[in-house]
Amino acid sequence: MFALFAGIIYACVYVYSVHMHRETDLWWSHLTVTEKEISYRTEQGLYYSYFKTLVSSKTISKGLYHLSKDNKTEAPGFINIYQRMNIIPEVILAVFYSLSPRREPIDFYDLAVTVLQAFTLIGLILTAWEMTNLWISCPLYASLFLLNQHEVSRVAFTLPLRENFALPFWWLRMFFATQLIKGKIHLRLLGFSQYVQIFLLWFTTAAFCMTWQFGQFALLIETSILAVLHHANVIQHEQCTIFSFAGLFGLVCTSLSQAGNLFPFASPCCVLLLTNLLWINCRRWAQRCAKSWHGSNVFSRLLIRVFRHLSSKRVLAIGPILMKIGIFGALFSLSRYFISSDDASHIVSFVRHKLNWRPKL
Repeated sequence: MFALFAGIIYACVYVYSVHMHRETDLWWSHLTVTEKEISYRTEQGLYYSYFKTLVSSKTISKGLYHLSKDNKTEAPGFINIYQRMNIIPEVILAVFYSLSPRREPIDFYDLAVTVLQAFTLIGLILTAWEMTNLWISCPLYASLFLLNQHEVSRVAFTLPLRENFALPFWWLRMFFATQLIKGKIHLRLLGFSQYVQIFLLWFTTAAFCMTWQFGQFALLIETSILAVLHHANVIQHEQCTIFSFAGLFGLVCTSLSQAGNLFPFASPCCVLLLTNLLWINCRRWAQRCAKSWHGSNVFSRLLIRVFRHLSSKRVLAIGPILMKIGIFGALFSLSRYFISSDDASHIVSFVRHKLNWRPKL
């Protein structure tokens, strides 16, 4: 309770800090509506225009229909905005705005994004408390964050960016992930609190993925680390399974929110998540076969040795490593075959560029 109370207090301080920075930097309250809208440059203004389209329509449903046949973004052609952009935040904010349209749309939009940042401090402080169990960690971590907030987040300068909608859910997700990693998990003996933690992990994962098109690359880093920890027997099969299913759930929700766009499934993150799940099941199958297989001939003894080697917990065992590489390669090839080359090549090129590994000219 102390950590939650401290998180709420520092979250209010952070929200007020972001609000005052925009006020002193832009004199926000003294600007006209047009001037406020002009301050949203480049993609910020693009995403806000979708929100304005929704709230300016007679009903939300009509606004949603207009965005499905948009001819302004890539005029004179028509495109489905839901397939091309992550505008779930704008849709949700438009629904809330329709319930109480007392402010100007630009003021409501600005305030909503600012208030959402409160979850950043709440998630970080709860995570600090969960990891250290020391009360001093809460004010210490919050103070360090507030003193360096402009190096941590761009929300004070570029408010409507996708990352500013997604990162608050990411930091909340870190808290639930820390809880699940710290404890022992038995899928058949889960308590109510563990069910709640798993549900919140899945929910925050989906929210993070649906609000930021590049969220899958953050998940790729996390999934890679989890794969290494699982291979080194640092985390349980059950923990790796829960995180893998949570990541896949987030990618599926992203695809559904983008009108069935297959872009998320072209990601190496999706392939690695499936590799983790398939390997866990293959390892369990090999363990069962090694225990139940009987035979005295050479072939039977050879199979038993193979099964035991595949189910080995040794970190440097060659068999499991080669098996994982084979599963990953097969799944990656299938994803490249079934998913359009444009989506797949875009993601692979992005990863190569970030890793500075054989960038395409």
